[in-house]
Amino acid sequence: MLKEAVRSMLTSIEGTVTPEHIRSTIEAYLQTYVTKDTATRAAMFTDDAIADDPVGAPPFVGKEAIVNFWSIADQGPATLEPKVERIVVCGNEAVFIFNMKMSVGEMGSATMKITETLVFDDAGKIKRLRAYWDEHSVT
Repeated sequence: MLKEAVRSMLTSIEGTVTPEHIRSTIEAYLQTYVTKDTATRAAMFTDDAIADDPVGAPPFVGKEAIVNFWSIADQGPATLEPKVERIVVCGNEAVFIFNMKMSVGEMGSATMKITETLVFDDAGKIKRLRAYWDEHSVT
């Protein structure tokens, strides 16, 4: 009975974007790091998007600034392998936790546990990204 009550509370949350769209966008977004497909990743964002990566650092404002930030990873020698642990969607927002395994030749490899939040506009594009990670996130 309690489970049903809690689940029914969720039905009152309205969004203009479906949870399925948000989940598939997150999966596709992470896959672009594997393929280093900056153009596809950028197309998921609004022109005036803001990205805090990590939160607390100066934000990247506008798609062009975000793409310039990504170019470090996308044009470098790193191999990236994301693995999603959990996605939670509420309305037009989501939080997800994933592990990003990074390998760079002789430098070796490391894994980061990252939590990100996304806010989507009514058209289903990402308008805000906030990435949470710190020194304890890296193993």
